[in-house]
Amino acid sequence: TTSTPAQLDAAKTLRHEQRGTYFQSNVAETQAEGASVRQMHPECRSALDVYDRNGLLGPRSVLGHGVWFEENDFYRCHDTGTAIAHCPSADLFLGSGVFSIHSAKRSYRPVRCGFGTDLGAGTSCSTLATMNQAYKMAQLSGNTLNALQAFYLATAGGAHALYLDDRIGFIAPGYEADLVVLDLHSTPLIDYRMRVCRDIEEVLLIQMVLGDDRAVRATYVAGELRHERDAVTAAPSREGGAIA
Repeated sequence: TTSTPAQLDAAKTLRHEQRGTYFQSNVAETQAEGASVRQMHPECRSALDVYDRNGLLGPRSVLGHGVWFEENDFYRCHDTGTAIAHCPSADLFLGSGVFSIHSAKRSYRPVRCGFGTDLGAGTSCSTLATMNQAYKMAQLSGNTLNALQAFYLATAGGAHALYLDDRIGFIAPGYEADLVVLDLHSTPLIDYRMRVCRDIEEVLLIQMVLGDDRAVRATYVAGELRHERDAVTAAPSREGGAIA
């Protein structure tokens, strides 16, 4: 939203000439950014409106943050099929504000949402660490992000946001076998906590609030093993303690 009119027009032209191209940028991340946008684009009602007026909203447009969205912004994302990448680690690190995933997903105008690590300001590449931060941000917004909701956003929800949910995001016949296998006992603390676990939702909650890259036992891309954790450095794990 700090781009010049010529840059925005060039992005619009490229998007329309190359159908299926993704457009990704940040929007409404900080209040300072909002003030800058209002100075540069006084004719626009919001940062999102800058993209809207330049034809950059729609399917395969993914906008990071949206911390300072107003109701009209959520409606426009819903109406145009524009997705939001929720980047809680970066937002908390910068003190940008509290993004409410529950507001974005309200049933009368749900917005496509997934998680983003945003390593420009984020503090980890780990999706588990991102879910940890998203849980805390939801608490700050007066809501609870349960483990099932968080794992959905990290998998099927992200695929839906990218318009790829016909091929990834699920373990099902016909879908690409891009899988991460988690060790459910990857650290001594997690192993201790798992001893009093009551159900699958609590299992997932423990992984998302205590887990990190050490929990990744293996990674498969299109069904092929691409990463396998070094067994020498792996923490002891109980038999059967893994999830894909």
